[in-house]
Amino acid sequence: MPRRIVRELDLLSDQAVAVAEVVAGGAADKAGLAAGDLIVSAAGRLLGGTDDLHRVLAALPPGQAVVLDIVRGRQLLEVPVVPTL
Repeated sequence: MPRRIVRELDLLSDQAVAVAEVVAGGAADKAGLAAGDLIVSAAGRLLGGTDDLHRVLAALPPGQAVVLDIVRGRQLLEVPVVPTL
């Protein structure tokens, strides 16, 4: 993630998981995620990569929402997502 974005948004880390594709009708689509979004944290935990995101999601009980902090453009957004199997 560009350093200027990290500074502008006062982020704690320059690590993120990039959303490459969103499946129509899937959990990410229903939550409003878009290709190009950068997920910086999930359930309050900073992410260093996709393995970190998978660990957070795998620890959730089925049907429980998780809040993702994402960077879209120059905005930091909180997006609640209910993962599906």
